[in-house]
Amino acid sequence: MTKRDIFIFLFKWHRRIIAMFLFIVFLAILIQYLAPQPFSSKAVILVEHNRAPMMRSDISLGLETIDVLNTQVDIILSHTVIANAVDMVKPHKRPSKPSIVKDVKKGVRGFLESIGLADKADKRDNWIRSLADDVKVKALVSSSIIHVEYTDEKPEWASEITNAIVSSYIDHHLTLYRSTGSAEVFKKQMDQLQSQLIEHRLELEKYSQSGDLSSASDQRKGILQQRSFLLERISASENELSELLLRYKPGHEKVKSIKSQLANYQAAVAELQNQLKSVEIGQSETMQLRLNIETEESLFQVYKRRYDEERFKQLANADLINVRVVEYGVAAKRPDHSRLFYIAIAVIGALIFSLGIAFIFEYFDRRITSAQIAEDILGVAELGAIEKL
Repeated sequence: MTKRDIFIFLFKWHRRIIAMFLFIVFLAILIQYLAPQPFSSKAVILVEHNRAPMMRSDISLGLETIDVLNTQVDIILSHTVIANAVDMVKPHKRPSKPSIVKDVKKGVRGFLESIGLADKADKRDNWIRSLADDVKVKALVSSSIIHVEYTDEKPEWASEITNAIVSSYIDHHLTLYRSTGSAEVFKKQMDQLQSQLIEHRLELEKYSQSGDLSSASDQRKGILQQRSFLLERISASENELSELLLRYKPGHEKVKSIKSQLANYQAAVAELQNQLKSVEIGQSETMQLRLNIETEESLFQVYKRRYDEERFKQLANADLINVRVVEYGVAAKRPDHSRLFYIAIAVIGALIFSLGIAFIFEYFDRRITSAQIAEDILGVAELGAIEKL
């Protein structure tokens, strides 16, 4: 397509192009002055992904930043948070500003409900659905920041609703991560261990007062010494008995005496062996008792620490959790964009749309507007032309 063809096309459809362009620009200007201007309010939230949800002083490892932020974004947009925010500010009870656009939307909605094409819902439910769709919650890339933004025709309402959503989210975060009943479980375990500790300590104290603990090692040492002495005497008696049997008959008085003495030594060794066994059993029980006490004390400290943590979680407030409000939403002084901005966009869009409509008309136009087109269609040469009368 040459420049001449472009100018011919524009001159041919210039009325339609100009009319469509002016109509769209006029319509955009009219909407801009009839519709209220949007005001946005944005709150900034910091989520420390490497901290415990309820006790930010505790380190929580193994969690990716994006996973934590996406979880918090879903919590902010949950029905519970949005519904609590609506109940806080009650936007469905505020007086509405008269608006032609709103009246038209209300009329269309009422008509659709009357013919069964739309479900009836109260104003509160409509606001919950509207906020769930209109509130913008965005987790920033490569950071721990979440933006919560809402746009309304009144800047005060935009900031109030934004801050209500943030406050509702903080309250729901506390409720969601608070452990209910865990502290009582740990308290029962502590009481049970404490009773066992008291019982075992009293038992160990009895051993200490009876002197069994202090004298057990001395008794064992003495028994071992006595047994060693008796074993030596038995060995000597057996040697003496062997010599006597070489010189005397088994019924001789000396042989009988040595045998009696040897039997007494062996009985004494057996008695010492029983005493040694009793002492070692007592020592083993004492060691086991001390080991049980140490284990129970260690478990008691663990349960106490967990109990204190759960109690702190139950008493936790917004100052202890891993979520921080960096900036609450404020009422905007100016709308998001000026009317001139939207009108400029409308002018560009109107120009593109008008040219597109003109191209469509040109594509479907079957009128013969030149001799060359007639020659191409009929396949004969031009004989002459009559000027337009």
